[in-house]
Formats: sequence, structure tokens, C-alpha cells
Amino acid sequence: MSRPALGDAELVPALRAEFAAAGFDLCAPFAAGAYNEHEQIAGRPDLLIPAKSRVTLAIVVGNTRELWMPFVRHLKSSLEGAAILKSQDPLDEYTKHIVQRVLAQCAPGEEAEIVFAFETVEANGRCCSVHTAGHVAGLAWYDAENTQRSLHPVYGPWFGYRAVITLPSRAWAKSLPGSADGSLRCPCERAELQKVAAMQAEVMAKWGTVSERESWDGLVAVASAFTVGAEFRYSPAQLRFHYSPDAAERTAVLLESTA
Repeated sequence: MSRPALGDAELVPALRAEFAAAGFDLCAPFAAGAYNEHEQIAGRPDLLIPAKSRVTLAIVVGNTRELWMPFVRHLKSSLEGAAILKSQDPLDEYTKHIVQRVLAQCAPGEEAEIVFAFETVEANGRCCSVHTAGHVAGLAWYDAENTQRSLHPVYGPWFGYRAVITLPSRAWAKSLPGSADGSLRCPCERAELQKVAAMQAEVMAKWGTVSERESWDGLVAVASAFTVGAEFRYSPAQLRFHYSPDAAERTAVLLESTA
């Protein structure tokens, strides 16, 4: 027996609950037109997301450190996880698996367009600016001019975007649960932002002249310099996974975590 179709007001909470159970605990709706018409996106057809109208419902999905344990459990306890663990990029494969599964559960039979954060025009023929999508959705403030970093008001820099979904048959409305209230602001002081920007510029200036390990450790130091979200810093294993330039090391972290 098929699941009854959920109304727009029911769909968003259902998606958020299912995504959170899989470790993707950030999920926010927005109007596709607000993204496509944003100054960072307008005039860039390679960055547009599919939409039938300005108010086509779009959803940005991401995660905090809450991703790690569901991700590891899935790798350890399921047949899909065993196959994912052997793939070139286990987190990307896990993300695809979860997004497709959640949509099949919550919006069965509905047309959906998914653009994953890891996709590029060169490799996939499409992409989107997940940071702009998150900013438009009111999920996290995006510093497009200086650091090109997003800061969540609670989690600071300690989160990642995974996908943007559009549902052409659905319409966004301010009344939808989780919709932005228009109050998004930079969650840190200007002086702190300037300090971090200077640190990041120094790391990038040395890139290629020092070891990869030193460069990536520099990026960890940059993220750690923010006050906001400090208590939500990734665990040591998650830091090693996300901030390692070496695929073999990332796989080793996962094998250790699933042992």
C-alpha cells in the first residue's frame, strides 16, 4: 500500500526528521527563485537550479558533527554500507543513497531534481552554489566577499552542505516549517572575521609550497579560530576524515571507526 501524499506543511518536517535520523541534521526550505535571482547566481546559467516558477520549493540539506555516527553505523551494519566503504568517496555515495531513500519515503513518485554539493560542471554537467542556497534559506550566513565561508548561528563553521533538492510540483511559502524569517546576520564580530580572513589568506598563500598535511592542518586552524560554534567542533576522527587530502587516509579512518 502506497504512502498517502503529504501536504507541503507536512512534507518539510517529514524530510527533516528522516534526514536527521541519517545524520543530515540541517534541512531548510526556500524558494528556488530567491536563489536563481540572487546577485551571486543571476547571469550564471551553470549555477541555476531547476524550477518551474519563482516559488518552486527547494530544500538545502547539510550536517553538523551529528553525521559521523549514523554514517559509520551505516557503513558497518548494512550491505549498502559495505559497498559504499569500497567506493572512491564513501561520503558522497552515502549522501546519494540517503537523499534518494528519503525522497522515496517522503515524496514517492514525485518529480525531484537533486544537485549534490560534490558535483561540478566539468564532471557532472551541472552544479550549484550550496553556500548561496544555504544563505538564501536562512540556514547560515555566507561571507562571499572575504573568506568564502558559511557560518551557522549556532554551529559556526562546523557543518557541511550536501545537496539542494527542488520539487517542481511543490511551492514554497513563508508559513512552511523552518522557513527563514529574514533575520540572518553574521554571527561573529567584524574584528574576528577579519582575523580569520587574514589567517586563511596566509594558509592559501603557502599552498603548494608546504606539505599537503601542513596546508590542511592550516584550514583546521582557520575554522577553529571562530568563537561561534567552538563547542560543536568535529571529533578527532571526523576531522581526520574531512580534512585529509589523501583518499587512503580517509579510508583508513573509516576502517578504524567501523572496526
